[in-house]
Amino acid sequence: MASTAGPVTGVAAALNPDVPPPGAFSNSNLPVNTPMLRHHLSPDEKEAIDVNRRREYEAERKKRIFDPKIRTIGIDKEALDRQVAEKQARKEKERDEERLYAQQTLYYDAVLKRQEIEKRRLKRQVEEEGKTFSLTQLRREQRREYDLDDKDRVKKYHEPPEEKYGASSVQVLAGEDRAAAERKKLQQKQVRDWVAQQKFEKEIIKKAEQDEDKEWGVQAIKTAELMYAVEDQQKAARRQLQCETSEANKQTALCRLEETLKGRLTRQDDDNKELINQYTDPYLADGRLDLTGHVNVNDGPGDTNPAGLEPGDAAVIGTLRDGFKGTTRKQRQSCLEENLRMWREKEEQKQREMDEELQWARQHEANRKLQVAVEREKQRLAQRVRYDVRHTNAGLGKQQQDTQTYLKKELYTNPPSEDYFNYFGTTTR
Repeated sequence: MASTAGPVTGVAAALNPDVPPPGAFSNSNLPVNTPMLRHHLSPDEKEAIDVNRRREYEAERKKRIFDPKIRTIGIDKEALDRQVAEKQARKEKERDEERLYAQQTLYYDAVLKRQEIEKRRLKRQVEEEGKTFSLTQLRREQRREYDLDDKDRVKKYHEPPEEKYGASSVQVLAGEDRAAAERKKLQQKQVRDWVAQQKFEKEIIKKAEQDEDKEWGVQAIKTAELMYAVEDQQKAARRQLQCETSEANKQTALCRLEETLKGRLTRQDDDNKELINQYTDPYLADGRLDLTGHVNVNDGPGDTNPAGLEPGDAAVIGTLRDGFKGTTRKQRQSCLEENLRMWREKEEQKQREMDEELQWARQHEANRKLQVAVEREKQRLAQRVRYDVRHTNAGLGKQQQDTQTYLKKELYTNPPSEDYFNYFGTTTR
């Protein structure tokens, strides 16, 4: 572990108010400050010199702080910067020490784990060796007196090999298969090996299938999550498109309404101009203008007063003597038919406009209902969010209230006394 002798001095100086900073006496001319002149002094003399130096430094500091002519108004920024630097250095040192302690803890933990694993391995090894030794060296059959109480000693009796039998024993016949028993044992061993191999292969196949099923499940979950994300994006895009379509339909409806109003005003102006033209045109007027400038409603064939003028009213313009003299019956009939055709076209146009306005009104109502539904959904979500936030804030408020209660009633139960306030202004520390 790294040595902490250097920084500890600064920390001790910061914790002890009577000890000046490490660099407070760096420019002192006292001979005792020189290491070559202090080695011959006793510890009591060194301590007396240090105490005297601290007292002088404290007296000088009081003059500099309590004298209104010398002290500076405000905060000593250099001292604050020095304290901040010391605090930062102390924090860095503490972090380094904590990091070092953590590394050492992890190292020792790993070492202990390895030792524990080695201990368990050695224990298992000793147990296995003891069990193996018991099974191989301490068997019952290996005892010297085992032959006395062996129940299978008759069964274990082996006859002499057939090669030792003579021809008179009639134990060996020509054409006999002497290796049948050994071959049967080998075949049975081979069958056992095949069965073991098949079991091993089946286990491998089963494990591969399980791994494949597990991987397929993970892929299915990822696919489902991706589908849900895409559906959410599509829903958001669809809602955005519906809003944009609604706004566009509103603008289109407003534009159409403005065009309809403009068309009506234009047609009304044209109708008024046409009426004025009919009333004032000299070729269409059927009345007669006398020498005094008044209309003669009784002069001329047919309806001689289309403008609805009264006898004695002044005409806007006079009727020409060689102008229009009236219309024939055929012309009036054709005019009537033309008027009827125009009236039908106008009615059809009005009907189309009414149907179109009705269709736009239905579309507008559908858009309005959709917007109301979307707005209600937004309000429901906002209400849910407000409820969650209110519930969370209530929990946080309760936790903060409990914390403040604990701090005020249990932790901070030592209020400052009068001596604490009277201590201010008596020292520079």
